[in-house]
Amino acid sequence: MERMTRSIAALASVLGIMAGAVAMPENNLNPVPLAIDFSFDLPFGVASDKAGNIYVADLGPDKVYRISPARKVDILSDKLYRPLHVATDAAGNIYLSNGGTIQKIEPSGVVTTLIESDNKVGSVNRTFRSIGGMAIDKAGNIYVTDVDTVSKISPSGKMLTLIVAPRSQSHTFRGIAVDGVNNIYFADEYNHTIHKITPAGAMTTLAGATGQIGDADGAGGEARFNGPWGVATDSTGNVYVADTRNGSIRRITPAGTVSTLAGTAEALGQPVDLALDQTGNIYLADIGTQTIYKISPTEKISVFAGKPDEYGHRNPSLCRFNERTYFSCSVKGGKTVSVCGSRIINESRGYLQYRFGKRGAIELALPETLEHPSKLFTQTNDKEMRIQSATLTIKKGLFAYTAYSTQGIGSDLPNGVFVTKNNKKVADMPCTENVVEGDMFFDEAVIKRNTE
Repeated sequence: MERMTRSIAALASVLGIMAGAVAMPENNLNPVPLAIDFSFDLPFGVASDKAGNIYVADLGPDKVYRISPARKVDILSDKLYRPLHVATDAAGNIYLSNGGTIQKIEPSGVVTTLIESDNKVGSVNRTFRSIGGMAIDKAGNIYVTDVDTVSKISPSGKMLTLIVAPRSQSHTFRGIAVDGVNNIYFADEYNHTIHKITPAGAMTTLAGATGQIGDADGAGGEARFNGPWGVATDSTGNVYVADTRNGSIRRITPAGTVSTLAGTAEALGQPVDLALDQTGNIYLADIGTQTIYKISPTEKISVFAGKPDEYGHRNPSLCRFNERTYFSCSVKGGKTVSVCGSRIINESRGYLQYRFGKRGAIELALPETLEHPSKLFTQTNDKEMRIQSATLTIKKGLFAYTAYSTQGIGSDLPNGVFVTKNNKKVADMPCTENVVEGDMFFDEAVIKRNTE
């Protein structure tokens, strides 16, 4: 649980990160081979170069890693305090930022500091308050988001402020990307929107509605996000967004239509940044699972580097990290029964699954394929002033498996699972300990049910 708490804390506190000591020009390339399945701590930033290398800024150990196309890992930099962002340009230069400082690493390995914070907390003279994202265009210009501004830094170091949001409104600008014709896209985490700046300087909201939290696909203002961070573009003008609090990856077409990449809401933890390579593969930095994921052009999701972390489970749940535990408890025989599901269940998406067995040795999982629960489960609720009981049933052939739970004032309230065959009880497995319940299983509005 400790690492999950740390990841959430880092997510919430990153706005206040101040720049630390930075390296003076030096040769910093000293490859240290690492196993591809070594553990990341808090991988916040990810980028790719034209040679197919992937770069990861790992906030926890103050390291930036380089992963070759052959998936060999070395430490590119360990001199920047709390690295958050990484970007590359067409010339092979790599840019790093920790929220107040920007460094450049040349292909020769020489490191220079382009922008340095004065490190004075509360100073109005600091160049940046908190860099939220960084991108490089074909000409080598650097684009930076900073709370409520978007700035452009030329290769010669001249800074131009492109956008300043109204001070009467709250904003938290995050990831930024530039497409092939110099349109700029960036995420506003606080307002749950994605914005576009044209080469002429006009800004529009590409997708989402200001201040409206949700998880909905659709055209432009009909779409909903929940705390979006990372932004990237592909060669055809599509924009990809790490929808962090929804735990999914969204695609926005040039026309502004938003869709969710298949399987991402179920597979990911807390994606905060993403990058595309030359062949259209997407790489994700996920601080929820301490992992770098890869999504192929056919939307196949795989672990590219790191070990998905199992912290955050509430034992003895059989649910995965990225899932929500709706019900779970220990039963006799050292076994566990769990009702696991997607973190979001609404009228059009989400799933539930009943599982029985032990962690790593699940004996029964129903349904075998993850489908919307309204097609499979039946719920019964009995609500009184001080006691609320509920059951959740799933059937397979002649058998039905029913999880039951009671909450309220009293002692020894029953929880467990019973099994019936042809409507006759053939087994009863009351919980022995470690009961985990989640909002009486789920949102009733999207499940078939009988209410008494």
